[in-house]
Amino acid sequence: MKPARAAGMLCFYGALNLAPVSKVKPIAFALAPVVGALLGWLVLHERMPATKWVALVLIVAGVVLLTREA
Repeated sequence: MKPARAAGMLCFYGALNLAPVSKVKPIAFALAPVVGALLGWLVLHERMPATKWVALVLIVAGVVLLTREA
């Protein structure tokens, strides 16, 4: 197993020990595309049209709604 993948799995399972799965899973898996898009923009200098920014904001807003206290 590659070190980055192993570190990611350790962090994920460590987070599951600290919080319920209903909070950890949306954060861990829904934010992956956001991080990927932002890294592509920052590191690879990919274009980020306004529609992509809106999509990223909507994803983050959805994660906030899913993980906030009732």
